[in-house]
Amino acid sequence: MLRLAAEPLTCRFITLQLVDVLKMPTSGGEVRTVFLEQLANRYKRPFADVWDFVEWAEKNEPGLDFTSPPRRPVRAAAKP
Repeated sequence: MLRLAAEPLTCRFITLQLVDVLKMPTSGGEVRTVFLEQLANRYKRPFADVWDFVEWAEKNEPGLDFTSPPRRPVRAAAKP
């Protein structure tokens, strides 16, 4: 199946995972830009920067936490 160039790519991360990456002090530049684009696609609204997203989300997505440190990724248990 061909994908139109204007169609946004789908994201496999859930919103909480995207927010966790944005909270990491080491994420910046391209990473933040790509994750903000994914959030913009998900919410059908452009965000100028992370603070614009946080301000919008505090009013519209009250379940997102921006104050706690990011969670570590969950690793699959090793098979015996």
